[in-house]
Amino acid sequence: FANTHRAIVFSIRERNGYRILLADPTSLDPRQITLVEEGASNRPWLIPPDSETDQERGVPGPTTLAFSPDDSLLVVHTQLSEDKYAYSLYKIEWPGKGLPSKAAMSRFVGPVEHEGPFFDENSNRPLFFVTRRLSPKESAERGTSFANSNIIAFRNGNNLQVVNSFVGSTVRTMPLLTSSGQPRYAVTDDGQWMITADDRGSVRIGNLGTGKTFDLTPDGRPAHSGPVVGVAISDTDSALQIPEYAVTVGEENRLKVWDLLSRLRP
Repeated sequence: FANTHRAIVFSIRERNGYRILLADPTSLDPRQITLVEEGASNRPWLIPPDSETDQERGVPGPTTLAFSPDDSLLVVHTQLSEDKYAYSLYKIEWPGKGLPSKAAMSRFVGPVEHEGPFFDENSNRPLFFVTRRLSPKESAERGTSFANSNIIAFRNGNNLQVVNSFVGSTVRTMPLLTSSGQPRYAVTDDGQWMITADDRGSVRIGNLGTGKTFDLTPDGRPAHSGPVVGVAISDTDSALQIPEYAVTVGEENRLKVWDLLSRLRP
């Protein structure tokens, strides 16, 4: 879904290709649907089964789509083959009303091919823009809660990779702590702050915009006596640009709420 316009972007997988379409979600009028991108694949969506019980999945095509906070950018993540993925970025010029035409969308980057997925496809936030929360006055003026940004981030293995979306180059990599072998982390809605924890009870806070990291406890001691099994972080305060609270859950069946303003305030 777009953030400031009445529009959605979605992909359709056809037998030997795909299409990415932009539409009005209230009407879905076929005459107003805009074709953003289409491509062909050397493998079909479903490969005929070798037996009555086996059926191998083919190439899904586009797997992740995301608008920037002001909808001026559209990020597209596409699977080309079993181990080849592509990343594209579109810049969109929106008209005063309605949907932009295909001519109003220009591709800045892509397809940039990559061995393995660019984004974590198992997360409910496969990729996000690293920005800042606007003050109530700015939010009312701009019609959005977040400042515009061309910096995106996504999980890549046991790291959060921060990338300049215009050129596809890595700005920084933020390590994630792991618990039970899996990265345990959460990110604020504006993509600015992260919290991550591990099996030893350690919890760390990081700023994806600056790359700075802090132990959750002032003296660096573990926040829990054993593995941390869950973390959460509150929204960033628009005046201070700091999240107010964090929550951690330990395997010892203890839930703790932490005051982050006293920890992170300069």
